[in-house]
Amino acid sequence: MRAEIRRWGRIALSALAIVYFILDAIFFRLSHAVFAALSRLGLFSHLYELLRRLPPYAALALFVVPVLALEPAKPVGAWRIATGHPVQGILIIVIAEVLKLVVVERMFHVNKDKLLTIPAFAWAYGWFLRWLDFINTLPGVAAARQVWADVRAQAGALWRRLTRFRF
Repeated sequence: MRAEIRRWGRIALSALAIVYFILDAIFFRLSHAVFAALSRLGLFSHLYELLRRLPPYAALALFVVPVLALEPAKPVGAWRIATGHPVQGILIIVIAEVLKLVVVERMFHVNKDKLLTIPAFAWAYGWFLRWLDFINTLPGVAAARQVWADVRAQAGALWRRLTRFRF
């Protein structure tokens, strides 16, 4: 019985890892593409400069802002789902999560060196990296990466075939 529970636990953890890495790859690529385009326009250079000048604990406190601003969207999305509007509810939740992840990721990227001078943050970041290393060793993650690489290759081939046509 215990072996069966462990087996199903591994399957569930592998499935979660697969979903995590696929979503992470999508959001990472999208956010970097969007922010690269915006940075070429110079829209955020002043904001990045302000963030770089913050002391470590102020930069850490600033991480709370996107969470406080976007976390209330989850109950609103759940309410929309519960009141018979599942598409709207799911969109609200997904958009809020994507925005929150993108903003926090950018803030972390700008202030990583300062944040790592805070002992508790450095410990938590090290723990998180060890956890990611563990997830990366799971067999499901390697399979998910292979599936993702295959999907990207097929999508690229399809795109190249479609762009050859001239109307």
